[in-house]
Amino acid sequence: MSARTRTRFAATLLVFLAVAFHGAADPAGANELRVMTLGNARIAFEDVDTRVNPYDFGRNAAYLLRDYERSWKRFHFGLGYEEGLLKRDYDPKKVNDLRLGASGLKRLGDRHVIQGAIHYDRQTQKEVPNSLERDQYNDPFYMTDATTGTFEYTGPTMRVDYSLRLASWLYFGAGFDYDLSSGLKDTYTRPEIIHDHFMANLGAIVELGSKWAIGVIARPVRTQNRTAFDTTEEGYDNLIYRRYGDVVYDVYTIGSGTAREVLKGYEVGAQNFFMFDRLQVGVQATFSERETEIEYGSTKRLVRGMWQSTVYEADVIARYRMRLFPWTVGVRLHRMEDDSWGMRPDYDDVVLYENPLTLNSAGGGITWPIQPLGLLASLEYVMSHYKIEVFDHGAGLVRKAKISSNVGRIGLEHSIRDVHYVRAGFEYTDFLVDRWLKLPANTDRYRFTAGFQYRTGYWDFDVMMGYNLDTKQNFDAEREAYFGAVWITGLMD
Repeated sequence: MSARTRTRFAATLLVFLAVAFHGAADPAGANELRVMTLGNARIAFEDVDTRVNPYDFGRNAAYLLRDYERSWKRFHFGLGYEEGLLKRDYDPKKVNDLRLGASGLKRLGDRHVIQGAIHYDRQTQKEVPNSLERDQYNDPFYMTDATTGTFEYTGPTMRVDYSLRLASWLYFGAGFDYDLSSGLKDTYTRPEIIHDHFMANLGAIVELGSKWAIGVIARPVRTQNRTAFDTTEEGYDNLIYRRYGDVVYDVYTIGSGTAREVLKGYEVGAQNFFMFDRLQVGVQATFSERETEIEYGSTKRLVRGMWQSTVYEADVIARYRMRLFPWTVGVRLHRMEDDSWGMRPDYDDVVLYENPLTLNSAGGGITWPIQPLGLLASLEYVMSHYKIEVFDHGAGLVRKAKISSNVGRIGLEHSIRDVHYVRAGFEYTDFLVDRWLKLPANTDRYRFTAGFQYRTGYWDFDVMMGYNLDTKQNFDAEREAYFGAVWITGLMD
């Protein structure tokens, strides 16, 4: 990590420590790990992280004060490993992940509350073929070289949300996400990649009575991925292939230089939630625009590509606790339209690449307690239909697909005297979707999870373990992943 990166990380850590560790923790508080262990059930399964309200469903920071129950703090540790040949061309063959972090929520008074989280990540990507970017598939403009090597990325990620009640019916919220990482490749051309991302999170809530809330959100965002090349120790120039789509490229030869990918954009949205005792319904609609410029040159920056994305999105969720049976049922509907295109300024602003995508999704679920056995069970099914089109005008290539993807989820939790909890989950996806249509078609994923929780006094100890298997029928390759996490949560008031 460079000296500049270490300095910024230290400043970020100090800010968070002043926010999060001044507060306390709730063993019954936010437990996303529980949801993950139970097969990612979120439609009918209600946890403190998955309630139907403007914060849990749409992260409107203004509603955090109403979503708040008790102050808490948490320490967490996670690791992961994946390996396999079932991947896209520029994906690494192996990935190691290590994460350390902490989070907390603190009530600052009767009218405001703050929540924060920070973690430090170390990711090693091994046997990365040719790629010179951390995310080669975020747009069709990218760089490659002729070697396969290992990247190691390190850096902090931070998230803060703050909520303030201005009147009995009016709330304001603000927050931000920030992450910074640097990575080095261990072989020629030995680039250094610095990723810098910031997104503000602004929101307001108006309550029209005790059961009805409407809200607005706004999220400006800026991301920069900077790749720096230096003259090699052997004295050779760096030979870089600047690619514009799947086929078109030019050769860039430099001793030292810089390439930048700068994204600027925003998201705005509106929310409408009805939250009765047995029935909760939430609706959210958002619109976002993002533009990325690909620049080369250390002093005089030359724009070599532009990528524009416009997204319309609508989400509906409803959850009902039945009267005659101890069941909770839920439904969720989702629609997204993404119109993305790119061009090269040097060619009279002619559109070079288009990638429109449409998604329609519907899902349902049921959760029920089986009291005599001390069990809680959840079952969900989601069906999604994608229409994806890829037009690489520079290469004269067209790819189109209409994909139906089905996801099934099962979760079981066994409680022993409300002190020990044993959990297991399973999630099956019968068609992993890649918007560029570069992942081997008909790839399926099997996800198994297990974990336990121990509650003692003012502390909770949570452990989760998981295994993913990606397969493709009649294809002699697969991809496996192992992952786990430990959370320690404590109550202080």
